[in-house]
Amino acid sequence: MKAKKKAAPRRGKNALNKTDRAIRLQYGVLPYRFTETNSLEVLLVTTRQTRRWIIPKGWPIKGLRPPKSAAREAYEEAGIRGTVGAKAIGVFSYKKSLDANGVAVPCEVRVFPMIVKRQLDTWPEANEREARWFEPAKAFSALKDKGLCELIEPFVRRMIAKKSPKRSK
Repeated sequence: MKAKKKAAPRRGKNALNKTDRAIRLQYGVLPYRFTETNSLEVLLVTTRQTRRWIIPKGWPIKGLRPPKSAAREAYEEAGIRGTVGAKAIGVFSYKKSLDANGVAVPCEVRVFPMIVKRQLDTWPEANEREARWFEPAKAFSALKDKGLCELIEPFVRRMIAKKSPKRSK
């Protein structure tokens, strides 16, 4: 049996070097709803510091399965409750800033669809973020992350196709 190689120890409390490129995993939701006229809308939230538009997402929560962890983030960041799909619609990657010194780590976000049933007037991060409903074309314009747009677009197309009236032949 081969002996396992030991990882080189890190120096200092939070020492990082160029070989520390482990991807961190997060879970997120793509919140959506249909209006009274059957138009699809998606909900985006702003980041705390840069105020860019994103989807609700966050670190895994111990004891919760990925869809439930994503639903908790949606409640905390946007004040929404709904039904989260058990299967992810996809994954996107981004660099997460960890501190004011510019330390960033690569993150991969597994995104679950969430049909929103209720939106609360107050929620844990209401004073730190804005949550807003967008029609899909405006959501794509508001999002600056190309990978997130590429993930959302096929889902939006499928949802619109499902709600469109069937054409008679």
